[in-house]
Amino acid sequence: MTPDEADEHPEYAEAAIGAVLPRWQPLPHVGRADDVAQAALFLASDASRLVTGHNLVVDGGISAGWPIAAVRPDRELFFRTFQASRSAKSGH
Repeated sequence: MTPDEADEHPEYAEAAIGAVLPRWQPLPHVGRADDVAQAALFLASDASRLVTGHNLVVDGGISAGWPIAAVRPDRELFFRTFQASRSAKSGH
């Protein structure tokens, strides 16, 4: 896996992230650009008129998750799932 491969093929990364995500964050779905866009739309709307000086973290709770030492096996699962998705799509 090259450093840019996940960016070039987000479908591989999504399958791999989905395999390990339940242990890393409280919300069990893979975030997408649309999730960040929805947060930005909220901040631009009248509904957020009393929101000031706040860092809005849109990460499904992953920043409150496990330390890296606890999820090292999940990193291996991520890479195996990524490589399996890549192989299945390319037919190898």
